[in-house]
Amino acid sequence: MLWPAAFVIPKPDVELTRAELDEAVRAEVAGYKAPRYIEWVEEIPRNISGKILKNVLTERPTDQSQRVSRNGA
Repeated sequence: MLWPAAFVIPKPDVELTRAELDEAVRAEVAGYKAPRYIEWVEEIPRNISGKILKNVLTERPTDQSQRVSRNGA
């Protein structure tokens, strides 16, 4: 994965679209920091100490349909 990514654990009672999430994030952070790839997951992989296993997330096969559409991107 060569671009900023977000792995989201959805709350059971909240429905959020990729476009809504992208709009909310872009309102808070600089455009180059906003994730271009958003994937909904059931859990974030962690080691025994509770640290996020970033290598497991980056090695996941990426589905290009999960990319956020933007003008010029």
